[in-house]
Amino acid sequence: MPTTLTKALYNAIRVLIQVEDLGPSATGVLYIGQQHRCAILLDRGRVCWAATGSTQNQLSRLILDEGSSGFDRQALQCLYRRCRKNGAPLLQTLLDEGAVSHKGLRRSLLRHTCQSLTTACQDPRLWVRWQAEPDGSYASHFTFPTHELLAELLPMVQGSSAIRARALLDHLVPTGGSGVAFAAGHQPLPIAFIDGGSPKVGELHTTTDWAYKLVDTAQRLDPNATDLIVRSRRERDAKVVIGFEQGFVLVVHCPTQSDLGLVVAKRSRARQAALPPVPELPPPPPPSSALLQPAPTAAGAQAGAFTF
Repeated sequence: MPTTLTKALYNAIRVLIQVEDLGPSATGVLYIGQQHRCAILLDRGRVCWAATGSTQNQLSRLILDEGSSGFDRQALQCLYRRCRKNGAPLLQTLLDEGAVSHKGLRRSLLRHTCQSLTTACQDPRLWVRWQAEPDGSYASHFTFPTHELLAELLPMVQGSSAIRARALLDHLVPTGGSGVAFAAGHQPLPIAFIDGGSPKVGELHTTTDWAYKLVDTAQRLDPNATDLIVRSRRERDAKVVIGFEQGFVLVVHCPTQSDLGLVVAKRSRARQAALPPVPELPPPPPPSSALLQPAPTAAGAQAGAFTF
């Protein structure tokens, strides 16, 4: 049975797909929940941040965790009040005064946005409303594409399963290639993914659902089915390898024959390593002593002659 967090991930993926559907120029607020439980600010198709009433203090804690030595809650509150009074941007002021590094501040915003999104999406009935607003000219280096949010969400929701699945994909996917993993026998939700470009969450979800249906059909025909090699749904001449390992279904896109050969060889080695060891045969019994006796000849039996 799906857990609350699994439902939240499913809903969060739907929200991220809706963000993509709004297009690259979308600027405004996407509200989740009839009481506007969560607000997601978008600037030119990218997510700036998301916040809920229950997570409003989490960003401060995350920034303090990433902050420089001596930068405490009191210092943060003083800086916040000064920025409000002067109309100065808080994030840029944090950087200018050395309170937190650029990398640490961006990591805090990313994590806070994902935590807010997960909290808001736990309601099984997803209600979303879009409100376009004038261009806010938000600093682009503090905004996030949908696939970066999903990459942060997966280990947050799926835990160690996401880490193990990602390790399997890291080993299997060719350099610059792409792949996605989901749990075998469960709802087709991505657990981990790799893509050298900028993948759309909608495309990852479609690929996962497509592979799930192929696996289901293959296992109905042959319950012992292992790996599948099928034509890519994205590129005419490309192939996709769908493998089963450690409870995961691994879907790897192979645009060239050399990529396909590399992935197939790795999968073959993985299957060999998973086979039980061949039991050692017991040593042969020593030969009977009667077999070691020399055989007498007919003519020299009385004389004790030997044949060789």
